[in-house]
Amino acid sequence: MLLALVGLGLAGCASTPVDTTPPAATENPNGPFGKPTGTSRNTRVGFVDPPAAQAKLIVVNLLPHSGLKNGEIVVSRMANLKPTSVLKITQISNRTALATVLRGEPHAEEEVVLPSSDLTKAAQELPERRPDS
Repeated sequence: MLLALVGLGLAGCASTPVDTTPPAATENPNGPFGKPTGTSRNTRVGFVDPPAAQAKLIVVNLLPHSGLKNGEIVVSRMANLKPTSVLKITQISNRTALATVLRGEPHAEEEVVLPSSDLTKAAQELPERRPDS
């Protein structure tokens, strides 16, 4: 009798398909890799330095571990997340970067981000920086 029950149990297990597909990825804002709802897809790397906001070369105060490299294109934006300028990083020293303004006009203390494709597209609508300004 015990042998018959074991045989039924094994047969029952064998006929039940095993789902091997990985679980769907879910965004858990409390998880170690989660972002809170409404969080920007654009990684913040620093802020426009106030004294140099109107110059040809502007200073960007970098956040620790920004990972920014020379030649990278970044975007400054207002608190409402609208882009104000497109910047090209030309020099980095510790937590300070110099950037050339390619489009638009940055303002003091705006955040500087690595742009997503949507932000890049919006920033391309900004006026080009005149060579003499």
